[in-house]
Amino acid sequence: MRLLIPAALSAALLATPAFAQDAPDRAAIADSYIAAYEAMDFETMQALLAEDAVFVDLTSLEHEQYAPGWNWTGAEAIIAGVRGFGAERIDYVATQRFHGSGVTVISGHADVAYPGGQLFRYPIVTTVTVNAEGRVSEHRDYTDYDGAARVDQDLEN
Repeated sequence: MRLLIPAALSAALLATPAFAQDAPDRAAIADSYIAAYEAMDFETMQALLAEDAVFVDLTSLEHEQYAPGWNWTGAEAIIAGVRGFGAERIDYVATQRFHGSGVTVISGHADVAYPGGQLFRYPIVTTVTVNAEGRVSEHRDYTDYDGAARVDQDLEN
C-alpha cells in the first residue's frame, strides 16, 4: 500500500526550516578565514574573528624552538601573534579537508614563505571553528615542527 502525501504537505516537509535559512554558512566562513590567514590578510582575519576567539598550537607550547608557543585569546592578540610569525604567506596543501558541526579540519602540510625567499614545509593539522553567529571562535594548529623541511622551490610552481 502506498501513502499519498498531498503536494502542500510534501512541500512543507521538504522546505528548509526557518531557523536554518538564517544560519550562517559556517564552512564558507571558515574557508574565507583560512584564505585570509594564508594571505596574511590581517584586516579580513580581524573581521571574521570573534572578539573572544582563541588561537592555540598545542605542539608549540613546549617545543624548544617555539616555547612558550602560540596561545592567544582575543582577536587583537591573535592578529598581533600571527604578525609575529614573520611569514609572508602560508599555503595549505591538504590531503584531507572536511567540514562538520561548524568545524573545518585540514590535514596535510603548510608551505610557509618567509622574507628573503626562505620557504619551509610543515606537516600540519588545522581546525577552525565557526560559532553560530558566523564568527571564527577557535583556530587550532597541530604542527610537526621537527618534521619541517626547507623547500627550495617557489610557492607559485
